[in-house]
Amino acid sequence: MTKATEFYTELYDAKTENVRVRPTSAHGLCPECKRWSGHEVACSKVTLEDVANLLKQSRKNEQHARDRAANWLSQLQRLTGKLAILRHENNRLRKANEQLRAEKS
Repeated sequence: MTKATEFYTELYDAKTENVRVRPTSAHGLCPECKRWSGHEVACSKVTLEDVANLLKQSRKNEQHARDRAANWLSQLQRLTGKLAILRHENNRLRKANEQLRAEKS
């Protein structure tokens, strides 16, 4: 007989082509709202510490997203400048090539 907090997952073995069933723990499952890795908004298990931790994590995520966006913007600006330099160099070489062709003919 199994506990109410145990769940089973099926594993497919490609070698023997068998399906094995193994128990997994219900770690991360809220017993009241039945939600994995968190809680519903109206769950009574949510404490002020949980809300504070959630706010800290969201601030970290927001700062990380801002840092990534700033990094991408700086890379875009740097590559745009390199592209402008390459276009300028290409136009200069094209004009020099046209002048050489005009002198030969």
